Amino acid sequence: MVLLRGVNVGGKHKLPMALLRETCESLGCADVATYIQSGNVVLRSILAPARLTAQLEAALGSAVGFTPRVVTRSADDIAGTLAANPYPDADGSKLLIGFMTKRPARAAVARLADVDVSPEAFTIIGSEIYLHYVDGVGTSKRLAKLPLHKLGVEVTARNLRTINKLLEMARSL
Repeated sequence: MVLLRGVNVGGKHKLPMALLRETCESLGCADVATYIQSGNVVLRSILAPARLTAQLEAALGSAVGFTPRVVTRSADDIAGTLAANPYPDADGSKLLIGFMTKRPARAAVARLADVDVSPEAFTIIGSEIYLHYVDGVGTSKRLAKLPLHKLGVEVTARNLRTINKLLEMARSL
């Protein structure tokens, strides 16, 4: 599974999904399918995740003139992430999971530990951050301002509906 950061958001960094699929296929990926317009791809690849990430970032940079960050996860990784959800009773539209480009350093995680976002909440587990927007993302006063850049990694977030759909697509390959 491939998740791109910051494409087709607010009219910036436009990337047609047909071009994304073609680019993945040009790298030898098979069974390539996209979901919605925000850079979600389910595919099969013989490339190691790090190599797929690097090659896809380079190919997209050449094709569209900007280089979106790419995060790769296997279907099993996604299933594990969903199983580890520390907010199992949260409304799925109010819980986002942020997938990081790599696991942040402990010191970086510690810097965010004291940030008060109540009544909202966040939890970092490995290379994922669970963001519980109690009243919704659009009304967030504190969690939306969480300084994720202090983690020293890039993050791309998806809501539970999208994540579950991607996992369903991946399981059907």
